Amino acid sequence: MRQEKHMKKSSSILSLAIIAGLSQSAYAADAQSSKASKGEVLVLLSSENVMQLAEGKTEPTGYYLNEFGVPAKALVDAGYKLVLATPKGNAPAVDKKSFIPQYFDGGESQMRDIQTFVASIDGINDTLSLSEVIAQGLDEFEGVFIPGGHAPLIDLANNPQVGEILSHFHNEGKPTAAICHGPIALLSGQSNPKAFELALKSGEQATSDNWIYEGYKMTIFSNVVVDRELITGQNPFSDELLAEKLLQQLNSQSN
Repeated sequence: MRQEKHMKKSSSILSLAIIAGLSQSAYAADAQSSKASKGEVLVLLSSENVMQLAEGKTEPTGYYLNEFGVPAKALVDAGYKLVLATPKGNAPAVDKKSFIPQYFDGGESQMRDIQTFVASIDGINDTLSLSEVIAQGLDEFEGVFIPGGHAPLIDLANNPQVGEILSHFHNEGKPTAAICHGPIALLSGQSNPKAFELALKSGEQATSDNWIYEGYKMTIFSNVVVDRELITGQNPFSDELLAEKLLQQLNSQSN
């Protein structure tokens, strides 16, 4: 009889443990679902990792770690999912010159934390191409973010597909954020960005044709400038404020 009671008690404890475990799993799933419910943010990154310089010289390039990682982490922590895309659909490269603690409030540990976070982002090594993103449809995204580094100068400033993506967010009035050299990609938001770039390179008078950001205010000397849906950050030290302004716009859409 005593053994039977013991077995019943053990069975009850086991049942409670299972129920508690299931409840915790359900809670975790609900929390994750709740986070994911805020929506997706498209991140446009360069496919390039080498920049051609004068006299045939080259320089390794890519995105700046903090300019990508700090806003990206802020977005994820706030409950947004990141979808990464490059022109070729290849993994983006990080510029090793951006591994400088001064970009992270002087903190070596913070820099390492951001480095670890970036390495853990879904799709960082299996990135979508711009063609794939466009084919899948852009309506699902709440906003778009363009990190800096010198690489965007190569393949984001003269890219009609980048222009198509930017035009969508512009027409929908959805947040469009770019930091440091990232705003160079905004030049693609015109009828013929390749002709514009060619004119610049040849020293001719370059005139934009139907540029979607005509008349917008952008950062030159200010840290971060917000004009309508467009948010531009001046330099690597604009990362936290740019993330804050981007989140303000994203969250205001969902309210």
